[in-house]
Amino acid sequence: VIGAGPGGATFVKTLAAMPGARDKVTITVIDQNEVWVSGLSHSEFIVGIKRLEEVVGKVKGVVTDPKVVRLVQARVTSIDPANRVVYTNLGKTSYDLLVLSPGIVLADWEIEGLSAVRNLHAWDPGNSLALGAALRRLESGNVVFGVPPAPYKCPPGPYEVTLLVADFVKEMGRSGKVKITLVDANATPQPPPKARIFKEWLDKVGVEYVPNNRVVRVDPANKVVETDKGEKFKFDVLSVLSRNFAPGFVREAGLAKQYTEVDLATFRTKAFDDVYAIGDHILAPYTKSAYAANTQGQRLAEVVAERLGLGVKPTTK
Repeated sequence: VIGAGPGGATFVKTLAAMPGARDKVTITVIDQNEVWVSGLSHSEFIVGIKRLEEVVGKVKGVVTDPKVVRLVQARVTSIDPANRVVYTNLGKTSYDLLVLSPGIVLADWEIEGLSAVRNLHAWDPGNSLALGAALRRLESGNVVFGVPPAPYKCPPGPYEVTLLVADFVKEMGRSGKVKITLVDANATPQPPPKARIFKEWLDKVGVEYVPNNRVVRVDPANKVVETDKGEKFKFDVLSVLSRNFAPGFVREAGLAKQYTEVDLATFRTKAFDDVYAIGDHILAPYTKSAYAANTQGQRLAEVVAERLGLGVKPTTK
């Protein structure tokens, strides 16, 4: 299992608890991190609603039964599905079944000049804290947020962050001095069922909302972002999200172009019948959220248990 986030951890814990698992299954979990930070709380770090230490869990918690589960803290460098091998910076391991739950990567390489500026998006806990610090220092100027084309991780996230920041700026007494612009590649705020209420609140708090414009270029020297429609916006603080992709080792193995293609009934990949995938990196009509990943992890554990001939515990309410 690659990845011990909401999807991977749920899969591992559920499968390990299945009747017969101790006698028939060894689960190797590979994750490069020692801790896991709740993604739901990243936006709250910005404005000080929550502290980092309140929402941190230890990845080793995935090892609920040491006889069944072993944790390898390493960085995956490549996978060889044809020969059933996973390569990491520490070595390699073979598998009979592989579960991919590594999350997504942000395609910053698609936005010209983005790597040359400080881009403080809330999809990274360190960046969230840095964004909060930058806002506290900003006595006046421009804050520019950018939303990528859907689908992307946590659809309402960019709008929630923007609204929290607008409220934060108001609390600091700088509403008239700090301008907030939200540049959206989509026609309306995401997800569509929440579009109207998000738009109403963005208008209410004075955020300049610019739909149907995708950030494609950043001018580091002049601190200007440019969209695919030729619109330009000056920034002092930048928080742009780029398109989401499956990690490079997944794409390089031929399992994904942008997202990993799976059979939605079983989460088996289209390319290999012994490789499964769940979470934000899959191509599916579900929101890319911790809730969806958790649900997929439970379902996949049932699928794999049936494949391995394990007894399935009845669910209770």
